[in-house]
Amino acid sequence: MFGIGTQELIVILIIALIVVGPRKLPEIGRALGRGLREIKKATDEIKNHVSIEIENIEVDELSRLVKDTDEVTTHHKGTKTQKVDKLNS
Repeated sequence: MFGIGTQELIVILIIALIVVGPRKLPEIGRALGRGLREIKKATDEIKNHVSIEIENIEVDELSRLVKDTDEVTTHHKGTKTQKVDKLNS
């Protein structure tokens, strides 16, 4: 997870046990777990929002391209009609 091996984790737990004491260690562990859970939840929400925004941008861009294509096609058809009318005159 953080590049911490088993030996390092054991050393950290022993130091925490000595500094905090056996009574407070479970409380601190639970609080740390809750904090990490909240961070993960917030990160997931941000990822979801970013994904939705990216999809919206892509849809807007595709809609703009379709509109531009329709305008070019309509202009091209109008030019052809004018040329045919001139030839028929």
